[in-house]
Amino acid sequence: MTQRTLHTADHLLTMDDRSAHGAIIHNGGVVLDGEGRIVAVGPAAALAADERHHHEVLLPGFLNCHVHLTDASCSTTVPGGVGFIPWAGALMERRRSYDPATFERDIATTIAAMERCGTVAIGEVSNDDRTVEPIRASGIGALWQHECIGFGRHRALGAMAGALDLRTRHRWIDRFRHAISVHAPYSVSPELSRMIVDEAKRMRAPVSIHLAEDAAERALYRSADGPWVEMLQGLGAWEPTWSGTGFDPIDYYDRHELIGPWMVAVHLTDATVEELRLLRARGARAVLSPRSNLHITGRLPNYPAIAALDLHFGFGTDGRGSNSSVDVVDEARTVAERWPDCCTGRLLRALTVWGAEVLGLPGFGRLRVGAAPGLVALEGASFDTGDGAAVERALLLDGATVRRVL
Repeated sequence: MTQRTLHTADHLLTMDDRSAHGAIIHNGGVVLDGEGRIVAVGPAAALAADERHHHEVLLPGFLNCHVHLTDASCSTTVPGGVGFIPWAGALMERRRSYDPATFERDIATTIAAMERCGTVAIGEVSNDDRTVEPIRASGIGALWQHECIGFGRHRALGAMAGALDLRTRHRWIDRFRHAISVHAPYSVSPELSRMIVDEAKRMRAPVSIHLAEDAAERALYRSADGPWVEMLQGLGAWEPTWSGTGFDPIDYYDRHELIGPWMVAVHLTDATVEELRLLRARGARAVLSPRSNLHITGRLPNYPAIAALDLHFGFGTDGRGSNSSVDVVDEARTVAERWPDCCTGRLLRALTVWGAEVLGLPGFGRLRVGAAPGLVALEGASFDTGDGAAVERALLLDGATVRRVL
């Protein structure tokens, strides 16, 4: 029998509303086996184990739902503030300077930095499978999202075939899954988007898409106009038969039944309240990367509307080209500092249980028997109450620090 360890806490946030004990257990505990898997959760007085450790606050590890580890070698952020498209062009130029000899080492260093901040699982977004083995070697949980690109209609079959072939060339497990994603409306044709969604529904996997990140997406979809046309022409990726749809991307996707519970809309910086409402009505989820948005365009998504609509979301640090931090808590803190009255516990759920839902990784985000979600403890703050909102404020606004327990 393997050795078991009991971690107790004044406030144990299981983040599991469906458990018999609820989402918060005061004077609670969790028993782990030698592999970090939970074998018991409940009142501390009813639990026993070979070792015992006590904490003020204990909760599941955090999920960083949107990262680009292909940019782990980016030592400084690409200058922003002049618009999304100029920044994107500069990032593509910067990528030419990365040293292939240090690529895997830079990824490993970045993952280790995330783990020190309490991150236990990531959503990697890439079409470069050189990130696969460094992630596997680290042991961190992950959804590896193959980011398809192909605005030209003739590229749809080739892009899809490449993604499916990559899936067969690597070994995937419950803690390290594969999915196929749409890069963005300006880089993926409607035909390819349909193929990806159909495959996701077949595999019961999420479909990530950079969506409403910049207003220029609208001009491209409405009338084949705007700065994306010139950008795609310069890249040799323009589809000359494209004449626009007469609709904004979210409206177009909805009319063609591409929005549903499988969709994970990333950024939403330019989304209107009506578009957010539509996403919520269709069961879609979101990922917010506010620090990246601020760096590139100086804008934030409409978080008060997202909260009012009860649109579930996770947080992602995006890539090092737009964000100097790999600590996903900094994303939640940016929202809390901008809208402190919105600290009601939702941001904490986004870092944990909702993040796990976004990535389709049910073994993370909750403290429940059979899961191995990792543990983090909060230190250095006092609590008037131990509810989720109080813990959220302590973490994001009052200076509590995170300590990775497991």
